[in-house]
Amino acid sequence: MTAPISLLPEPLADKLRSHPRHYWEPERPRVHYLIAPAGVPNWGDELIVSSWLRFLSHACPHDTVVVDCHSPGKAGVLFRQLHPNLVLTDTVWNLVEQVTNDILGTHQTIPQPADVTPEDLDRMMLHTRTVVSNPGAMADYATNIHLLNNADTIHIVGGGYLNDMWPHHCAVVSAARAAVRRPRRDPEPQPLFIATGQGIIPQRQGKIVEELLAADFITVRDKESHEFLQKKIDVIASRKSLADAVVPELALATDDSWLALAVSAVEEQRHRDHQQAHAGIGRIVQGVRRRMNAAIHGCPRETPRNLSPDLATWLSTIAEAQGDVTVTPVVQTRFPYTTPPAGRRVVLCVQSDLVSDKDVLWQWVHKVLRAWQVTGPELVVVEAIPYGDYEVWRNVVETGFPGAEFIPFDQLWAHGLPVGEGVRWLSTRFHPHLLASAAGCAGLALDVNKDGYYRVKHQSVLDAGSQWEVLDINAEGDAPADTADESATSAFEIPSPAHSFDVSRCETNMWTALQLAEALYVPSPTED
Repeated sequence: MTAPISLLPEPLADKLRSHPRHYWEPERPRVHYLIAPAGVPNWGDELIVSSWLRFLSHACPHDTVVVDCHSPGKAGVLFRQLHPNLVLTDTVWNLVEQVTNDILGTHQTIPQPADVTPEDLDRMMLHTRTVVSNPGAMADYATNIHLLNNADTIHIVGGGYLNDMWPHHCAVVSAARAAVRRPRRDPEPQPLFIATGQGIIPQRQGKIVEELLAADFITVRDKESHEFLQKKIDVIASRKSLADAVVPELALATDDSWLALAVSAVEEQRHRDHQQAHAGIGRIVQGVRRRMNAAIHGCPRETPRNLSPDLATWLSTIAEAQGDVTVTPVVQTRFPYTTPPAGRRVVLCVQSDLVSDKDVLWQWVHKVLRAWQVTGPELVVVEAIPYGDYEVWRNVVETGFPGAEFIPFDQLWAHGLPVGEGVRWLSTRFHPHLLASAAGCAGLALDVNKDGYYRVKHQSVLDAGSQWEVLDINAEGDAPADTADESATSAFEIPSPAHSFDVSRCETNMWTALQLAEALYVPSPTED
């Protein structure tokens, strides 16, 4: 099968594969250090981390994989058994919290962007770099910081958390930068430092970008982020000679969640290959077991002398073959999807966080569902973030659409996103829009944030191939009429759910995500 054209430039992939860190002490197990905002839980963020862990369980099963997140207790349960050598920690995120509290005096609250000055951020970044360079300055985390400092790969995984919605996250990148730039003895090369699938808009102060440009490679998921970073890189390059300019490689690629679909496709294909290669093993195993049971229970027709003299060797071979077949359970090949509950043909995923006006949002949701003539028995509400996505159930669905069903986060995580033929979606969230449209579901997305944060996110899904329409519920004149007469809502105000996704683009996005993952973690084959 010919691979589709990738969105990842081949020179970037080649440079990743040939990074000197891949070849330093090649027989030594690696330490791959992933930094992510995991453990809220937030279905999209958890999906991204789980996708990287699933990939690494195939590509680097003997290496150590560290996931540094702000809630390792919850993340440890979500990601259990996804990699044989998984370590969960909150080293970087704990450092960020302590620095934020010390400088801003927030203490357990998330600072508001308007309350953080550039001087505050400079102090936070300086203090973070100091601690990482001198772990004794935070002695209770010194051992943890040494693990960060000795990683082979430092990977800030994708998402939309490195922007000025959360300016204090500049300290996240400062910690990674300090670990990478730590002095090393010859001939040890610096770690590979990469950030993937980033969405850095909005950027007003730009402090995060200053730190991020220390990375070796950066991939972003939207055009605005790419344009912003490219301008910064061009400025740096113009101030130095080409020989002296140290700038990261930058590519407009995909959101990291596309790796979930790529890994799922690879695992499913491997499962089919194993089934074909070992089609007769199941019957042989059953025959051997029947004869063994007969021998144990003294059946005269099946005695021990009927067994092969090399039975031990043969059973060992069968066990190894069966192990290959069952590495990936059949149920996991459908990751990250499932079929909707019986009779449920409309799926709703609506948030209450980062919403400019909740009352306007509730009105929009109610009007859209009525315009689509949705009844309670065909409606299911999924919860991507616990509590936050429950509010639409309580304020709109529970009383307005009797007979509807609510799927809490734990069930969504355990079974997957409900998709299927003829299933319609209404979503404010980014990753459900991306994954549901890529699965073939028609749908409509609502932009709920006046600051443009979700506009960029949803537009990146449209640019990737989604054919859903995105409605800005905060735009003047767009709010549906507040009337009990449902016929007053016109098709122009509330469109029907649009057709799903450009299939060819879907395949390309998956291939790009897989190519990036392989280039990052699988070195180029050495020439004899």
